[in-house]
Amino acid sequence: MTNLVKKCPDCGNIKEFSEFHKNNATKCGRAVYCKVCAKKKQDNKIIEYKKYQKEYRTINKEELKLNKAKYYQNNKEELSIEQKQYYDDNKEAHAIRSAIYYQKNKEEIKNRVKEYQVNNKDSKLMAVKRRKLLKKGVTVEKFEKIDIINRYGSSCFYCEFGKFEHIDHYIPLSKGGMHSLANVRPSCASCNMRKSDKLPEDFIRLLGNK
Repeated sequence: MTNLVKKCPDCGNIKEFSEFHKNNATKCGRAVYCKVCAKKKQDNKIIEYKKYQKEYRTINKEELKLNKAKYYQNNKEELSIEQKQYYDDNKEAHAIRSAIYYQKNKEEIKNRVKEYQVNNKDSKLMAVKRRKLLKKGVTVEKFEKIDIINRYGSSCFYCEFGKFEHIDHYIPLSKGGMHSLANVRPSCASCNMRKSDKLPEDFIRLLGNK
C-alpha cells in the first residue's frame, strides 16, 4: 500500500501524512502545515506574544504597579496565608532553588546588596535604633529621615546653622519621650551631644546664655 503524501505550503516539501498533525476539519484529515513548520509558527507566536507583554508592561508600568498594590492591600490577609502555606509546602524545593540561584548570581547579588546598603544607610540605622528601643519598652513610631526633613528642615533645630547629623529626641526618652516623628528634631552633632538628656527648655536656655 502506497503511503499518502502531502505538500507543506510553508517549507514546500512533500511529506508523508504521518509528518502532519491530524485535523478532521480539512478534506484530507491532516493539518495544513507539517509538524516542523507548525512548531516553528507556534514558537514564533509565543515569542511575539512575550514581546507584546514586555512592551505592554513597560508602557503601563505605573498603572500596573498601582493595580498590584491596590490588589495586595484589598487581599493582604488572604495572600499572606496563601504565601505562607505555599512556602511551608515547598520549603525544601524553595531552599534548593534559592541556593542554585545564589551560586549562579553570587557576585551580582553581593553588588546589589552593597548598593542597597549604601543608598539606604539612614533607613538601616533607623531600623536598628527602633529595634533597640522596642527591646527597652519605648513607644516607637516608624518614620524615615526624609520625613524629619520634610517636617523640620535639614538644618539643626537648635542652633539653626548646623547640618542635620543626628536625630534628637525633643523630650528625652529617659524623661518619658517617645520615638515618634512629633518628638524628634534634626540636630547637629555638637547640639545633640550637649543637649544629652536635658529637657528642651533647659537646653534652649543654655544656648541663650552661651
